[in-house]
Amino acid sequence: MSRAESPAEIILTRTRVGAGSFAAVYTTRYGRVAYKEVHTAANTTQLKSEYKLLARLHRTCNGTSFFSLPRAFAYCEPQSDAGALFISESTGNTGPPAHFPAATAEGPSLCRLYLGKIFDRTGQTARPRFFSTANFPLDEARYEALRGAVSDLPTLSEVAQGMGAMLALLHFRGLVDARDVEFVLGGDGYGDHTFYVIDFNQVRPFDPASGSVEPLVDAFFSNDPYYPRPRHGNPLYTEFKDAYLTACPDETRELAQAFIQTIEQKQAERDIQRDM
Repeated sequence: MSRAESPAEIILTRTRVGAGSFAAVYTTRYGRVAYKEVHTAANTTQLKSEYKLLARLHRTCNGTSFFSLPRAFAYCEPQSDAGALFISESTGNTGPPAHFPAATAEGPSLCRLYLGKIFDRTGQTARPRFFSTANFPLDEARYEALRGAVSDLPTLSEVAQGMGAMLALLHFRGLVDARDVEFVLGGDGYGDHTFYVIDFNQVRPFDPASGSVEPLVDAFFSNDPYYPRPRHGNPLYTEFKDAYLTACPDETRELAQAFIQTIEQKQAERDIQRDM
């Protein structure tokens, strides 16, 4: 009879979900817990700040939202150079085999939702080209192709609405600019899928009392193009905008309107510059 694995063995048997210059994220073997581990001990203070922020945002912005915020379980700072651990809900497994490359890697997968970008197609069938099963981007066409295999996925309109509503919550309840956050599709740890907002180590505080939306506008355009581009006539952007304005508290509606007007204006200016 084989012996049961200890909790320590389960934790140490992990798969990397993704990594950046700041830290790497791993999931445990059974997929319900993810660890965020910094690359160097010098980043532990920033990691602890992210842990505290995420715990607060989970209380103020989570709940009935389309997009979920990971729940921060614990922060650990070992007395060594091994790094620090940030524990949250897992991003889990997702994605149908029909859309995977022939050689599928084991472990969790993460889909970043780019409603503001179009990726290149390959071949005459214009099939999505997923570069990695562990971390691949979905634009509108790729998402619709995925829905063809996973019939219970929400529509793109619902995803755009969810993005708008969550961004409003982060701005006016969470009081942050949402800089560099990521909107992703992942597993819920029970064999199904869900939608998350992750990666809060670069967000900055936002004070509505300042009366300025410039910090929010700057963060919007500095992010990867998860949000639909704020162009008139873009149906997904209309869904995003309406949901954003609906989700904002009444006392901040004027500021929310100013944010929407400013990103539309700046997008129009960018388009003119691009076409010159």
